[in-house]
Amino acid sequence: MTVLPGRSAKIRPMSDSLTPRQQRFVEEYLAVLNGAEAARRAGYSPRSAKVRACRLMKKPAVGKLIREALAERHRQYLMREAEYWDRLRTSLDRRLKLPKLPRG
Repeated sequence: MTVLPGRSAKIRPMSDSLTPRQQRFVEEYLAVLNGAEAARRAGYSPRSAKVRACRLMKKPAVGKLIREALAERHRQYLMREAEYWDRLRTSLDRRLKLPKLPRG
């Protein structure tokens, strides 16, 4: 498992089927959501970054890690959004002194 300095404190599992540079590409892609920029940041040639990113994204192991990480990010976003609305509803209920309504 690895965490890069200055990156999210969340530990991402290393994939056995990826090279360290490919793993770095995945981490950089999740940071910038741009394949060519992620390839450059991962250490691939700036001249071929666009092509390299396209090839890397076609690798099943790379695509799977990215899809899983984005799905987890989306799940966490939805949880935060639901928590926000619950807190807003509770706050409004208190201010307006409304009876609690069933969720749904």
